[in-house]
Amino acid sequence: MLEELNLKLDSWMQTDDYKSQLKKQDKYFKSLREFLATFTKDKIESMDIDEYVTGKKNQKAFCYWLEETLEFYGSISGRTTAYEKFVLYYDKRIKDYSFGPKNWKNRKGFGSTKDEIFENVKKSILDVVDATKNNDYERIINNPLNPQFKNKINFLYDYNNQIPIYSNEDLNVILTLFEIPFDKNIDRIYKREKLFVFYKNNGYDQKVSPALFMLFIYSWYGYRAILRTNEKPTIESKAIESFSLVDIKIDDVITSKKEKYKNELKRRIIYNPGSEESKRITGKKAEDIVLEYLKAHAKELDAHNITPWCHGENQDDGKGYDISYLLSNGTEILVEVKGTKADLKGQVYFEMSRNEYNVMKNNPDTYYIFFVNDVNKGNIIQRILAKDVYGEEPIKYKVNFKAMLKDENKTIALNSKELKKSDDKIKD
Repeated sequence: MLEELNLKLDSWMQTDDYKSQLKKQDKYFKSLREFLATFTKDKIESMDIDEYVTGKKNQKAFCYWLEETLEFYGSISGRTTAYEKFVLYYDKRIKDYSFGPKNWKNRKGFGSTKDEIFENVKKSILDVVDATKNNDYERIINNPLNPQFKNKINFLYDYNNQIPIYSNEDLNVILTLFEIPFDKNIDRIYKREKLFVFYKNNGYDQKVSPALFMLFIYSWYGYRAILRTNEKPTIESKAIESFSLVDIKIDDVITSKKEKYKNELKRRIIYNPGSEESKRITGKKAEDIVLEYLKAHAKELDAHNITPWCHGENQDDGKGYDISYLLSNGTEILVEVKGTKADLKGQVYFEMSRNEYNVMKNNPDTYYIFFVNDVNKGNIIQRILAKDVYGEEPIKYKVNFKAMLKDENKTIALNSKELKKSDDKIKD
């Protein structure tokens, strides 16, 4: 898949279409900066209704900016009615402000009068802007504004770190085409995050901007033929809803196998790159499963500001845990993910680095192991609180050594780092 995508993108970058979009980018970036300079927090708080609504031919109105002027950064036009998209608008037919029929389900969430509704709309926009600055996706998800509208606001106020695609259906197709693991039932903002991580991790940020990457996807050189036809791929994703989270206590560390592991320590340990790569893939699958589970069940787990430290722009291998989130009372929960590709039949066995172990022991009441048994076929995540982990034993050791390298005239003592350098010289 990556080979095909790379070929398509490189080919597009040689076309007149790309050159045209590149020129447009400079023009629209000036417009974007003007929009952000205009609609500051203070301006949004103080703007009047005519500075917000569409329908009055005010090309400087907030909604006009998002739907028309800044269409380069993703379209939010379509079948959605004006009141569903913006809550409040100017209806030229009745020559008055309108906020939809009385039976519109979202009307009650904003109020019953024009002034009340407009004030609540402004508060909702400000909430999205603030949540964007704090990477608080759950606040954006729970915000009552239209999904496409609030996701575009989210992009505009953080344009360097997102791909401007807002259609949930399109995101499902794109993630499937790019073979990006996802749960189709999670909110579109998390799907957009997954797409950006993919864009960043595969080096596409070194070739094109997020906006140009979006334009490439929707071009005929990219995937427009698939996105705009009925011949879309089958959306397949691991059903996170099928997973159960079970709290357990470790009574012992595989008592029946203790002797086996002790005996293994006596054997000569040889580094196996294939085995290490297999572990990495298994670990990544387990991390994806747990991360998607936390997002899908954020409300019942009281999980806010879910932050993956195991990949993406926040990646930090020195944390001593893979994911963190906040409870409503401000408590930070630390999550270390472990997984196996085998079915351990109810047993729990995992390895920890010294750093992970120390962080776990220093946070006995807020550090959890999320253990995924059989990442390919299983459906249970076992959650273990740090203070319930005991009976652990070391199975890995750091070894410092010196090797003696014989020269014709002398013997040289080398440490492990120097040995590699010396070996390279010998090969030369």
